[in-house]
Amino acid sequence: HGGNIREHFGWMMFGFLFTFLVTTATAKVCTPDVEWKEYTKVNINEKCSKFSAAIPQFNNPVNCLTRELIPELAHAVANGAFQCDKWCVYSLLSEMAWMWSPGPQCWKEHPSCRTLAAELAYAVDYKSTLCEPFKRVAPTDCIPLTSSRDLSIKTIKKICTGYHSQYKPLYHDATVCETGKSDGELAQALANGAFSNCKNWCIYSLKHPTKIAWLWDGKRACWSTNNNCVNIEPEMKYVVERVPKLCQAPCSAPRSINSLSIESLKQKCPKYSEAHSPQFHHAKICGTETEDLELKLALANFAFSECKNWCVYSLDEPMDVAWQWTPSRNCWTPNAVNCLKLDVEVQFAVSVRDSLCLEPSEKFQKYRRKQRATPVPVDTGLWGDEATQQEAWNMYKVFASLAAATVLGVLVIQFLVPPQGEDEHSKVE
Repeated sequence: HGGNIREHFGWMMFGFLFTFLVTTATAKVCTPDVEWKEYTKVNINEKCSKFSAAIPQFNNPVNCLTRELIPELAHAVANGAFQCDKWCVYSLLSEMAWMWSPGPQCWKEHPSCRTLAAELAYAVDYKSTLCEPFKRVAPTDCIPLTSSRDLSIKTIKKICTGYHSQYKPLYHDATVCETGKSDGELAQALANGAFSNCKNWCIYSLKHPTKIAWLWDGKRACWSTNNNCVNIEPEMKYVVERVPKLCQAPCSAPRSINSLSIESLKQKCPKYSEAHSPQFHHAKICGTETEDLELKLALANFAFSECKNWCVYSLDEPMDVAWQWTPSRNCWTPNAVNCLKLDVEVQFAVSVRDSLCLEPSEKFQKYRRKQRATPVPVDTGLWGDEATQQEAWNMYKVFASLAAATVLGVLVIQFLVPPQGEDEHSKVE
């Protein structure tokens, strides 16, 4: 009787073990959900290297209507929930879908994407591979707050697509008529679209939209403090409703300038070494023997999106100040205008700046004004930088002058000294 009990118990344990092993072997391993801000780290070129045709800009998840970043779309991109050759991207959090618009280079909400059975099935299957519930839900109702320091034509274009320097009112200029100087509170309101449409002449304070406002003065081309704007209820109400949607992420302390080293850079670039190009471990400016402290701060805080990038951006004014690596001279060229045209790189630097607890540096601004007054040669590619080109041209002129002098000397000698045969003939006579 005891033997039967042991036998039944053995078979029962065998059944439990078999079930456990089968369940473990067939269990689906899920992929951890990635936060929406990680979309900048997705290497689109590497992921879509097999596709020769033009592909959507997945790393530019901007809304065509508002020209603002779409966190929910960024969340899908960050988690790789897209197909390189397809123009529709599906939300991992809702029934939302977006389609790429190649003309204005942005994304539109497009319900018709959900009628594409094969693409929708791919999105559903992909979502099933991610761990649920999602721990990092994208804040779809949150609009990232733009710093007053970033007020520029480029910033306003994200709000008003057709905006340009001659547009009226001048939304990129926060000059107040009463003082003739730029106002920080007005600049912040302009940079964050504190107006209901791109023809409005009234701008409302983000701090006190029901009390403080400015009116565009067309004759003086500046903004006049005018609280009568608060009486225009539809416009004022738009800003009042917009303000709660603006959000600013908590900041962290920046890395010290003195922390910049080969070892510290390995946190960003694991394979970094002294032979790496660009050389992020020093901030030497071309044409000088000194290091730029502003560049050094940017390098110490990794103000570059990838380890192979040649552009580094200021943490004080990332949309206006950049440096470009010059390999022919192993140094950094300031005032790198071409770097400022790389929107994705600039936006990455802005996100780095916004994540740090930094205040505008008057010291950097004074130094920059002096630096801009004495431009440094820029590497143009064929001959290297302008200094190298000028040196080559000077050497060419020297050699050309010597060659010309030699030819002229030979001609003069031939003209003054008669040929040997002619002298002998004269002597015979």
